[in-house]
Amino acid sequence: MSVDCFNAPMSDTNNEQQDSLLSTENELNTSDTKRSQKLLDVAFQSWKAGLYTDVTIVVGEQRLSAHRIVLASLSDYFPPLLKLDAKESGEVTLHNIQPDDFSILLNYAYTGEVDITKENVQNILIASDYLNIKHVKDMCIKFMTANYACDDVCDVLEFAMEYPLSDLTESALQFLKENLDNVSKTESFMQLKPTFLEKFFDDDNLVLYSSKISLKSAKREELIFTAVLRYLSKSPNSSSEVINAMMKTVRMTQLPKDAAMNCLENFKTLKDNEIIKKYVRLRDVAVKFVQQSKERGSGYRNTQGIPESWFRSRKYATFSFFQRDVRYAAGGEIEPSPEPPNFLYNDCNLEIKRIEIWLRRWDTRLVIGGLSLSYRSASDDNRILEYRRGSCPGPHGQHIVELEPDEFIIKVVLGSGYLIDRLGFETSRGRVFGPFGGPGGSDRTELAPSGALSYLFDINCDSVITQGSEAIFNLMFRWITFE
Repeated sequence: MSVDCFNAPMSDTNNEQQDSLLSTENELNTSDTKRSQKLLDVAFQSWKAGLYTDVTIVVGEQRLSAHRIVLASLSDYFPPLLKLDAKESGEVTLHNIQPDDFSILLNYAYTGEVDITKENVQNILIASDYLNIKHVKDMCIKFMTANYACDDVCDVLEFAMEYPLSDLTESALQFLKENLDNVSKTESFMQLKPTFLEKFFDDDNLVLYSSKISLKSAKREELIFTAVLRYLSKSPNSSSEVINAMMKTVRMTQLPKDAAMNCLENFKTLKDNEIIKKYVRLRDVAVKFVQQSKERGSGYRNTQGIPESWFRSRKYATFSFFQRDVRYAAGGEIEPSPEPPNFLYNDCNLEIKRIEIWLRRWDTRLVIGGLSLSYRSASDDNRILEYRRGSCPGPHGQHIVELEPDEFIIKVVLGSGYLIDRLGFETSRGRVFGPFGGPGGSDRTELAPSGALSYLFDINCDSVITQGSEAIFNLMFRWITFE
């Protein structure tokens, strides 16, 4: 990577001097736009020829000649250094810099160009940071962030934290969060210090990603548990303190039991580890404890050795709820509906698992008589999460939409008039359900908003008794988008 710091003006076709003139009756002001580049060119040629140099920089065993004015222009590190030459010996010494690295930076001082490669970038970055040469430092960081790979990002991270380089540390951490599954399989990941991983995994603000999409609670903890097991499986001599500390970072209360057991099944050497088995058992105790505490409205006391962090919620991934300013079958023909329907749930970790639709007849045609939504929760704590409205079951048939894990509704079609006549759904896997119901009402369609991951979060509605039984009206769809 060759970086050119200077943007020299281009010569015209006749290679004539380009002047800008400000002329008045008694005065002429002229500006030679090529003068600064000419000065740099002459300084470079003089430096190469050893002409007019007035200072020698001693770096290790090497002595490099230069011009004071050029060094002074390179960064604010050099003017105080040059003043130290009180005896005017024409010689100053640089410490903590390798000769080859300073030679590259000295060439940059005269040309505005620096060749950055994977082999020299760390050394050039260290030297430019030490000498406060901001442009070169910024270009090195830019080069490194543009060339992250799963195999070496952990090396970059350790390098950035050692010096320290906060911008590089943050960008390397972000790459790790976005690619933890692949990075945790590499040899460089296994070389990370346990103390760093303990802090990284225990962070309440840790947001992880898969294919650039942020993970919700259960998937996030499953990935953390897998990464922890990978690390421990490659470190058979880990102390009990390290194993305990690493296991405490996994919020087991957010991880379904079958997912935890499936993760452990992939690591035969750890299945019989007594410490790991202890935390898997504690998970069951903790889930029951959380459930009982919610039912009683009490705090988390007497936790029987359960890690305190298991009772803290991590930061949600960036998400937003979205609903269009449309209510269906809300015209008031059957019953006034001045207000939108009430929302029951706002936990972004919930996902629709099952929709049940019951039909009835109204004025001889089929309409939606009842609606039920069942949700998948972040953990298998036996809570029943359900939303029901209307007659369930209805007298004229039932239709079921059953969604697989990681399958979401991205399109809804419906017919609505006085009531909701029909509903149909399309999923992220291309499956189509319905529409279920009768042919009445106007055709309507809603699509998931644009975003990295967007899908139907819930259906909210009211029910009304008409012609002797319940029917659905005043219906709204609410979508969720993750960035």
